[in-house]
Amino acid sequence: MRYFCKFSCSNLILVTVGDLIVASVLVLVVALGLKTLATQQAGKPLEQDFNGIVSLSAPDAQLDGKLQLYPMDLEKKTTNFEYFYGRELHAEQRSRVIRNWTGPNDLVRWDFMLKESGEFEVELVYRTRSDSFGNEFEVQVAEVSLSGLVRFDQRFPDGQRHLMGRVHIEQPGVHTLLVKVVQLSDRSFLELLRVRLLPVEVT
Repeated sequence: MRYFCKFSCSNLILVTVGDLIVASVLVLVVALGLKTLATQQAGKPLEQDFNGIVSLSAPDAQLDGKLQLYPMDLEKKTTNFEYFYGRELHAEQRSRVIRNWTGPNDLVRWDFMLKESGEFEVELVYRTRSDSFGNEFEVQVAEVSLSGLVRFDQRFPDGQRHLMGRVHIEQPGVHTLLVKVVQLSDRSFLELLRVRLLPVEVT
């Protein structure tokens, strides 16, 4: 009887450990699958929504120069990363802004798919400081360049809504939008959240 109990208990322990191994493998497979899907999605041009708006967010941008996405706190965690920090990481990724502007070699790029051509208002949404005067940036899209000075409106401390001007995009298809600095007085002047192309009829 004692031998049977020991044998049964041993089997129980082995089954429990086996279940844990299987569960761990499943979590790893799911995490790797999500990472692969995210990588595949990242390579696709962003598309217009059902209102015809093109929304280009900081986390979806390609960065050149010394530009950085912030915050990146959860990227540094490695222990049980996918299991414990998956949701928090996704939330952090979607809230990131582009910062650390240092000069003309810093460039932000988005590729987007335009389903319907037309005239669009170019809108930048960014955070800045009340003393950030004299800093100038430029947006390039559809062979048109629009420049503007960074400005601060105390009514919108969480995101300045800056309408740069209008562009006419004649052809549907894949296009590229660039943002760069023209004149810079300090590297902390701008935290870029997103750029939007708004069909003129909905601005």
